[in-house]
Amino acid sequence: MKKFIQECYLDYANYNFGYTIHAEPEDESFAQMLKMGFLPSSSNKSHLEIYYMARSLRIALPRLEFKKNRRYEIRKFVDSGISFSFDSIGEAQKNVLREQWPKISNWMHKRFGSAYLDENRFERILNFSHLSHLLIASIDEKPVGFALINNDDYAAHYWYSFYDVDITGLGQNLMAKFLLWAQQRQIPYAYLGTIYTPKARYKIKGIRNGIEFWEGSFWSSDKTELEERIKLD
Repeated sequence: MKKFIQECYLDYANYNFGYTIHAEPEDESFAQMLKMGFLPSSSNKSHLEIYYMARSLRIALPRLEFKKNRRYEIRKFVDSGISFSFDSIGEAQKNVLREQWPKISNWMHKRFGSAYLDENRFERILNFSHLSHLLIASIDEKPVGFALINNDDYAAHYWYSFYDVDITGLGQNLMAKFLLWAQQRQIPYAYLGTIYTPKARYKIKGIRNGIEFWEGSFWSSDKTELEERIKLD
């Protein structure tokens, strides 16, 4: 791979000078890039597919185990009338998402309070070469949430989710459905993106076993260390 570094952060008083490590794959597979601590970037406006290194989260799926109360919440949510389905993603599914763009844009605005995702970036996401599956949450056959999944035989990556924030618990249950789907496919690892600040704790809520995070040079299963880092963010 080709690596390059971009200056991004300055805390001169404490002598902290930040740089982000980016990479462009050469012969590396998608799973290999994730294993080395890189995540795909949607902010790059060129035709190149660029990755960045960050504190990220993955679940070792053979060891994945939800706590009892979390398993109950998942079953209760399904019984509430929301259905979930997975589709291989092609042009038909991408066109469905394009048609849903006004709704998706509104959902994202409610979640993040600003123009987090514009239509050009959304199109770059849809054209990512490893985008493989679409998870759809529906009520009475009307979509209320989507999740985009990058997948190969050795890794599944939960990339972007778009959902109605007025439906309590929908975001967490989209992610839980993804984890169970990937586990059933006997994929070794599921990657859940970055894990910074206490707001990201929902990604590990109710998971008893299988949590690992990229600490800069290796994958760590030290949950106490992860919690300490989140507190300090």
